[in-house]
Amino acid sequence: MRSLKKRGNVKRNHQFFGWKHLSSASGLRRRLLWSLFIMAFVVIGITTFQVSYVKRYINSAITEVGRSISNATGLLVVDVLVNGRKKTKKSSLLSASNIKFGEPILGVDINAIQDRISNLPWVETVKIERQLPNRIIINLNERQPIGRWQRDGQLSLIDQNGFVISILTHDMFQNLPIIIGKDAPKKAQKILLTLKQEPLLFDRVNALTFVTGRRWDVSLDNKINIKLPEHGVDKAWASLATIEKGHKVLGKDVIAIDMRIPKKFIIKLTPAKAADIRKPGKTT
Repeated sequence: MRSLKKRGNVKRNHQFFGWKHLSSASGLRRRLLWSLFIMAFVVIGITTFQVSYVKRYINSAITEVGRSISNATGLLVVDVLVNGRKKTKKSSLLSASNIKFGEPILGVDINAIQDRISNLPWVETVKIERQLPNRIIINLNERQPIGRWQRDGQLSLIDQNGFVISILTHDMFQNLPIIIGKDAPKKAQKILLTLKQEPLLFDRVNALTFVTGRRWDVSLDNKINIKLPEHGVDKAWASLATIEKGHKVLGKDVIAIDMRIPKKFIIKLTPAKAADIRKPGKTT
């Protein structure tokens, strides 16, 4: 009996020792994995820095070589031609390009100039070319404004992607509709393309409000509010245009038209007109 008990103790001790050994091995593996991870992170960081540094060094070297060749051959900047500039200020473009007449044309850093010009608010894309022996060509693709975004009592000019081009002052771009709503700028292009399918009706659009991030209210020039549905906006807008052509429903006695419910056309009248209709002997 004693020998069996001793063997049992030996067995338990052996099992305990084995568990402890495995635990130590597991901890060692974890530390090893963490060490490898940190080493990989450091190596990637160093490599990225080196690649960036080498790239800048090569670009700088190429620019210097180009400058030397230009000086030796007389290839100097004499002319700068700009295509596509309508809204970008000349002074802003000159400052961003920083091209100096008489400098070696092969030493001009095209990529750096493109980066600077791309940051100008009206510039959507830019491409710069060298035309030997002495001309630099700047091709601009400017942003197309589609509306005036109203936010915190201020109007900002936006393009089709919802990009804020500039803060508006005075009465600039009054031909463009006012866009209202937190996420409205990025959604405006789609609704505007739909509304433009009915040109006569679109010409009366004054403002658009993006409601609860799902649908639009359209305010007309005579302050009538059109509540468009969440889905089937194109059909609802086309139906309104057809009804207006035949019945002239968008008159002075109308406050709002609710088209949110499919196949229903609800007209809200002014209080005076509604009271007049309710008088005895009046019919709708």
